[in-house]
Order: sequence, then structure tokens, then C-alpha cells
Amino acid sequence: MKIIILAFGNFNNSAYKVLFDEFLKRISYKVELKELKLKNSNNLNSELLKNKECELILNNLESDSVLIALDEKGRQFDSVEFAKILNNYQLNSSSKITFVLGGADGLDQKIISKANLVMSLGKMTLPHLMARVVLIEQIYRAQTIIKNHPYHRV
Repeated sequence: MKIIILAFGNFNNSAYKVLFDEFLKRISYKVELKELKLKNSNNLNSELLKNKECELILNNLESDSVLIALDEKGRQFDSVEFAKILNNYQLNSSSKITFVLGGADGLDQKIISKANLVMSLGKMTLPHLMARVVLIEQIYRAQTIIKNHPYHRV
């Protein structure tokens, strides 16, 4: 299975990158992080920014990939449920899954409507870089649940 994570902003040399890379090494799936950036985005109002981000996301989506949008209003899952969802997509739908994390103002409604699944990492707001770390850890955890590895203990 190939997993693509589309996210705005760059890790650069942050501590979050170290954690992200650690989980990335552990995952047997092929995972690709695409860090998206809009030029001159500081001059845009919220709606125009979301529209421009939407265009950039749509240009980076692979047509044969399942789209999972991360949104604060999305469904919340425990780790076992999330593992079942990933496993189900892998077995029945597609060999590619794309997770999309929007910018600071969230995702445009076009992305939400296009998504196969809209999910939330929880009710609390997370910094974008931390949300990436939580997501990659949960992808790793899902993989261990599917393989009955002891990393996830019930």
C-alpha cells in the first residue's frame, strides 16, 4: 500500500521532523510526504487562501487514490477502528490512500465533498506539524494492529 500525506508548511529542522521520521522508518507501507507551499499567501484573505490551497491540493491528488481529509468536524475513531478502515481500503478499494491536512483556515468544501472519508484526530486543536506526527504514529499503530504486533496493547 502507498500512503501519501499532503500538508501545508515545512518541517525544516523542527523536533517534530525527528519524531515523524522515526515512525516513517518503522512503517512497512510506502509513505510519501508532500509538503505544499503557496507563494505570497500572507496577502490573501481566509477564503481566497482556502481556494488557492484547494487548487494546489487538487493538482497534487492522484486520481486512483482514496482521499481522507483531516478536518476538525470529521468523524473520530479509536485506533482499532482506524486500523480496520485502513485495512478495508487496502483490501477492497485501492492500493493508494492520500491524507490531506489543510492550512491554518482548514480545507475548502470542494476537498471535503471529494473525500472518501473526513476524519478528525480529536476535539483539541493541534499545531499542523504535531498533527502530522499524530497521523503518522496512528498509521504505524494501525499497521501493528493489523499485523497483531504488540506495539498496540489493549
